[in-house]
Parts: sequence; structure tokens; C-alpha cells
Amino acid sequence: MYRIAFVTAFVLMFYLRGLFAAEGISIGLGTEYLPLSKVEFGNPVVSSFEIYDNMSVETGLYYSFDAGFRAGVIISLFSKNINTGTSNSDISTWGVGFLGDYEYEITESGSTRLVLGMDSGYSKFKENSYTDRSDDSYWAAFFGGVRYFFSTRYFFEFDYRMKWQEFNLVGVPANGSPDKAFKFSGSSLRLALGYGFFSEKKSTEN
Repeated sequence: MYRIAFVTAFVLMFYLRGLFAAEGISIGLGTEYLPLSKVEFGNPVVSSFEIYDNMSVETGLYYSFDAGFRAGVIISLFSKNINTGTSNSDISTWGVGFLGDYEYEITESGSTRLVLGMDSGYSKFKENSYTDRSDDSYWAAFFGGVRYFFSTRYFFEFDYRMKWQEFNLVGVPANGSPDKAFKFSGSSLRLALGYGFFSEKKSTEN
């Protein structure tokens, strides 16, 4: 009887590991929270202040390999109104980049996985105040977190991310506006929901 129970548990464990095996295309939609970023005036810097509670929206299209690697394209959107008391401006960015990560199963069912990865891309920034100025920049980020599969298709991800990105706006048009730098760098948190169009073969076989 114990032997039958052991064999049953052994088979069930490998069935569940195969149940959550994922190879194929997936899509995701999430948000990133950067607690603060910095704005610096002048070159060299003569004054600076911080922008709090920065939230962006991010979507992606990925391909997951059976070996645990995932690669894809991400698109991010961000907008915020800044009121410093003496001036008011609307800032916005859009960006597109590439992401790669590796997931490692930490439960017998395979539903919970540790994730490590990096992403990099290009962003366009615009500030609309008494002058309209824009700049473009590349970013680089490293992240780590947890990916949890509710089923063979749906999953949730929570990541801690370190990101480096800076936009430099020169004082043009020439109306006395100073040089300004927006630094969206530092620690951030990313939450995302995803859906996988995974191969039925890989979802049911070991």
C-alpha cells in the first residue's frame, strides 16, 4: 500500500511539473513603480528636486523556451504632471526595448519560480511647460523576482528592478530656460499579469 502511494505521489509530482512547463508565446501587462526620481537644473547643477510616486504602464510580447529562458519585446508608457509651486509642467515618455530572463522552479508543482533577467531599450521623453523640449535616451535594467502560475496559461509576476536612465534637456528655445536633467534611475517594483499561448505538448508532457 505504501509502495502504491509512493509511486502515485512520484507520478503526480512529475505530472504537475510537466503541467506548468511552458514553451511558446506569452503576453503580459503590468505596471512599474519608481518611488522617486530626480530633476536637476543647470550645468553644473545649481538646484534640484525629487519627483515622487512615478507609475508607468508596461506591456510585452515574449517567447518562452523549454529550458527556462524567455525573451521578448516590451513597450512602456509614462506621464505625470509636476507642480513645483513656481512652475507647472507635463512630462511623458514612451519606450521600446528587449527583455531576457531565466526562471527556476522552487516548488514541486513548478507553479512558483524565481526569475532573474535584464532589459534594455530606447525611450523618447517630452516636457510641456512654458517651453516644449524633448530628448531621447537608452536604458538598462536588471531585475529579480517571483513568477507564479495560477494555471497552465495565467501567471503573475513581482520583480525588484534596478534601472539606469537619464534625459538631458538643453535650454532651448533661448528664452532663459536652464538646462534640465530628468534622472529615472534607482530601485523600482514591477507587477505584471500574463497569459501564455503555450504549446499543448509542452503543457502536458514532461
